[in-house]
Amino acid sequence: MDKFHRDQIRKNRLALIQDMEPGPVADYLVQEGVLTDAMLEDIEAARTRRDKVSKILDDIPRRGPGAFEHFYNGLIETEQPHLADLIWPDRLSQTRAKSAGRRSLIAQVSEDRDDEDDDDKLPEKFPTADIADFSVIDKLIDVKDPELKALLTNPKESTYKNFSQPKGRAVIINNVLFGGDKDRKGSEKDATQLQRLFEKLNYKVVLHSNLTAEKMLGMLKEESKNSDHARHHSFILIILSHGANDVVYGTDWKKLSIPVITDIFNGKNCPFLVDKPKLFFIQACQGENYDKGSGDTQADGGDLAEYFSRLELAGRQEERTDSSDVSVPTMADILVAMATTPDYVSWRNESLGTWFIIALVYAISKYAHKYDISQILTKVNYLVSKGETIKGKYRQVSQWRSSLRKKFYFFPGLHQS
Repeated sequence: MDKFHRDQIRKNRLALIQDMEPGPVADYLVQEGVLTDAMLEDIEAARTRRDKVSKILDDIPRRGPGAFEHFYNGLIETEQPHLADLIWPDRLSQTRAKSAGRRSLIAQVSEDRDDEDDDDKLPEKFPTADIADFSVIDKLIDVKDPELKALLTNPKESTYKNFSQPKGRAVIINNVLFGGDKDRKGSEKDATQLQRLFEKLNYKVVLHSNLTAEKMLGMLKEESKNSDHARHHSFILIILSHGANDVVYGTDWKKLSIPVITDIFNGKNCPFLVDKPKLFFIQACQGENYDKGSGDTQADGGDLAEYFSRLELAGRQEERTDSSDVSVPTMADILVAMATTPDYVSWRNESLGTWFIIALVYAISKYAHKYDISQILTKVNYLVSKGETIKGKYRQVSQWRSSLRKKFYFFPGLHQS
């Protein structure tokens, strides 16, 4: 397998692990001679779905030059075209054509189902003024699915409760003023859109602007002590700032570590939020490299791999001694979504906002009524990857990592009386 295809699997590994159904894909790869029967047995012996996907992703790069294309085709054939588009965006038209052809063979598809398929389609161009417009939040509708509605009165262990009134606190830090040409023009649009979105989702939104690193740290520590969290079902933190690997900057250009930020709200330091989902969205660069691969635009100028590994491990069921008093791992129930990958810049349009926040607001507004956060963020990754700067033709892809142990839905329109 060539380097480009290996890199595509590596860069999208998280999305694949979060969203891929491994069984049908493995069967397809055996059918095509990419995997052996012995490999299939090893995959099926893996304990969890995530472990099965990891095994497939580890095996594919070692199975010759044609393995990637077979994997791509397997995702299409097993009704997972959004993942196929993600790993090979240049073949998007082929994906759509095959998916459309397959749908045409399915008889007696109801109009409601056709509408649902149309609703799932993502824009071909990104970002655009229409997608970034304030009216995009009007797409947010209440939950309609009877099974999701039923969770209000009959919750399932596999899904987080998110029905409190309000659902939780959504804290936004919007750092704009860094001095001269380093000011983050356009970030005000992001902050306004996020505030409107989360208010509509029934969160108590708290907006902070232009904080130094010390003031950010102090405010976050105070936030973790807020007793309101005890009666809320979830927590959101969004940081809009400049950044580098593993850090965000205060307006004084001093660094604040992202792992330090999330640790403030972990099970040990914030007992009010134990066993509750905590979502962190970070709009900031993670370096100064420009990605050429995969109005005028500006860049939002320690590797997170080790920290993300901690989240990954925390999301798995851990063994405890009989004397343990801790009901869940300290780092459990945390999701961190980043605007870009380590070492790379993220992009901001002065009139539209940042690519990542535009995509996040759009995807939540359009899909929160029926999809969980992992499905929504996969669509965010896809949208961001479609962007291209006018000057230089640079690209970007967002990423996220999670130790959530259950499905998380925003449940628009559903709340306790």
